[in-house]
Amino acid sequence: MPEKVINGWRVVLRLSDKDGMAWGSIDNGSPNDAVWLDRSWDGGATPVAYRRT
Repeated sequence: MPEKVINGWRVVLRLSDKDGMAWGSIDNGSPNDAVWLDRSWDGGATPVAYRRT
């Protein structure tokens, strides 16, 4: 997925179909900025518990 610059933040999202995982990062952000992903792989139909890391 291409990276984007939004309001000075560099937002990067990565997806691995082979490994069944996705992750993201924010550069040039603040310590409290976070990336939230739908981890259900079904468009959000299944509720999941989110935790901040």
